[in-house]
Amino acid sequence: EVTEAGDGNRKRDNKKYEIQEYKRKIPAHKMTEMQAKIDEERKTLEAKLDMEEEEKNKAKAELEKRENDLLKAREEHQLLLAKLSKLEKKVIGLLAKAEEQERLLQESNKELEERRQRAELLCKELVGKEQERLDIEEKYTDLREAAQGKTKKLKKVWGMLRAAESEMADLQKANRREIEDLQDNICQLGREVQLQKLIIDSFIPQEYQEMIENYVHWNEDSGEWRLKCAAYTCNNLRKRTPAPEKKLWKV
Repeated sequence: EVTEAGDGNRKRDNKKYEIQEYKRKIPAHKMTEMQAKIDEERKTLEAKLDMEEEEKNKAKAELEKRENDLLKAREEHQLLLAKLSKLEKKVIGLLAKAEEQERLLQESNKELEERRQRAELLCKELVGKEQERLDIEEKYTDLREAAQGKTKKLKKVWGMLRAAESEMADLQKANRREIEDLQDNICQLGREVQLQKLIIDSFIPQEYQEMIENYVHWNEDSGEWRLKCAAYTCNNLRKRTPAPEKKLWKV
């Protein structure tokens, strides 16, 4: 009897362990099978007439406990199903949110790619502008050096021009003085010519003047006027310095 009682206790402990394991692990269809088994054991227990009342009550209590544990397991299962449903909804919401975030991320990546392309284009434009600036600066340096050379040459030419203008002014002054002297000489010679012409007209008749003009000629070697047949006429006309005109004669 002690051995049977120990075996019964071990069986009950095993069943408790199984129930606890079922509570944690058994699926819904297993719960239905367990409930059917409990109902079958209850019917079998009711059918046993030779079992002692105390043992029978213990068996009933064990069945009720198993049934209560099964009921709790079902309730926990329903709670788990409800939690699972909520979790599924949350997961669906999270998936939708993740999809939205993925869409936003793709849009952000697209916008970042466009910005990167614009930045590259802007960088290329800046490099081109910098190259243009360097080219312009180099051309400006060349032009500045050329301008400095031309300015130096222009200063030199300007100095030469000023010197030429000064020399020209001096020459103009000298020319004016010479012209004034020549004008004075011309006036003086004009007066002398008029005087000599007056003397010639007064002492030599016109026909003789014409005769002298016909027979007189200028000698380049001696630099004087010569009269043809002067040896026969004893007339020797000499040119004054400067040489007189063809009609000017000293008497």
